[in-house]
Amino acid sequence: MDRRLVEPAGLVKPGYCLLVFGPEAKTCVWIIEDGDTLYVDRNANGDLTEAGEAFAPGERRDHMASVDGKSFRKHRDWTYYIGDVTPNNGLTKHTGFKLTRHRSEDEPAHHILSVLVGGATLQYAGWGPLFGASRDTAPVVHFGGPVVAKLIRSSVAIKGADDRELHFCIGTPGIGSHSFAYVGEQALPLAIRPVVEINWPTQGGPRKECFELPWRC
Repeated sequence: MDRRLVEPAGLVKPGYCLLVFGPEAKTCVWIIEDGDTLYVDRNANGDLTEAGEAFAPGERRDHMASVDGKSFRKHRDWTYYIGDVTPNNGLTKHTGFKLTRHRSEDEPAHHILSVLVGGATLQYAGWGPLFGASRDTAPVVHFGGPVVAKLIRSSVAIKGADDRELHFCIGTPGIGSHSFAYVGEQALPLAIRPVVEINWPTQGGPRKECFELPWRC
């Protein structure tokens, strides 16, 4: 993967994240986080020194929140409203791009990216640290790529006496922690009811059961 990039001058402690778009990941959009400033390669030409690609937080929120019902910690939320990402070939525009950075006390910041891929399909990534210390270690998030199903809230399905809920999402795997690009549930038509097939291991051999998943959130 081509990781060439023209960086802004005077960076102090930058973090790097690479977004790729499309089934074949041919469009590359670099993001650099440095202090309060977020640089976004909105025309996907690999040059972050151009006008209109440096952003300050459009919204800042500092608040105290309880973690365990007893102690309170300081939380800081910064939201960057990027707008449209238009590759320089002009073929596709990705709209409504937004990044929120959440930080609790001195813990590493967590990030949430969201964008309407092709101006139509809402996708998310993040809910954890999403920037690497260098271009070579930068996570790669793939928007608009082939989708797969992924279990959430649990890594295994357990059959037992108690009722169990099965939660899954769809999206495109990326490279690095928190890089899975989730597809918003609005993208799946209401007439489609996903079905999961489970082969339970038993003494007599695998036993197959199918379950319809009717609920969305």
